[in-house]
Amino acid sequence: MAILHKGSRSLNVKASKYFLWSIILLLLPIAYWIYLFKFSDWSSFGNIYNYLPCIFFFMAYYYWRRAKIFRVGAKGEKQILKHLKKYLPNQYRIFTNCRLNEKKCADEIDILVVGENGIFAIEVKNHNGFIRGSEEEDEWKQEKIGKHGKTYCNKMKNPIRQTKRHAHNIAQYLRSQGIRRQWVEGILVFSNPDASVFVKTTKTKVFTSSEDVENYILNYEPSIEFSRDDFKRTIKCLRMLC
Repeated sequence: MAILHKGSRSLNVKASKYFLWSIILLLLPIAYWIYLFKFSDWSSFGNIYNYLPCIFFFMAYYYWRRAKIFRVGAKGEKQILKHLKKYLPNQYRIFTNCRLNEKKCADEIDILVVGENGIFAIEVKNHNGFIRGSEEEDEWKQEKIGKHGKTYCNKMKNPIRQTKRHAHNIAQYLRSQGIRRQWVEGILVFSNPDASVFVKTTKTKVFTSSEDVENYILNYEPSIEFSRDDFKRTIKCLRMLC
């Protein structure tokens, strides 16, 4: 069983904060109108300024939607994390929600796996539907079927670019800490079982199951050997990001 180092800024924590803000923003205009109803005469309700608090309803909806997105993302991360922790041997270390605050490479990485055969930056997506794209495209297409059987299409930013950025930023951070020779392998995984992924890629690995990610990590052969000293220093540096 791999050793887990949990970050403090998980998606569940973010979801809870956004949900709390949605409740607060929802209650503010309601409290204001209750106050008007009890302590003002009816003529004041015609004042247009008394309807400005409606803006808070739209803000509350935005925060509620963000909370929902974070919850869905957290579910996908939990599924991948649970599998890797259980089936990777104990010489592997898993880091979650690593946060980089460097000026040139501020970033937050879902999952980092470190073993004697390399470092793996894993980006998890919990999207469903038919997902199509290529490594070079700016946007991918996500086709889903609605409740009444109607197909609709959304666009999503190319997640391979995000995955590459995570790997690059972690490598850059480690170089700044004196660990200069170690390659960071980027992995993109779609965790939702209802996702059908059709992606053309030659460099970044894209998987649709926890088992595929596990097998890839275990069988990965690095071009540069990871020294025992660099391994220990890498663990120490990454623990500072959690």
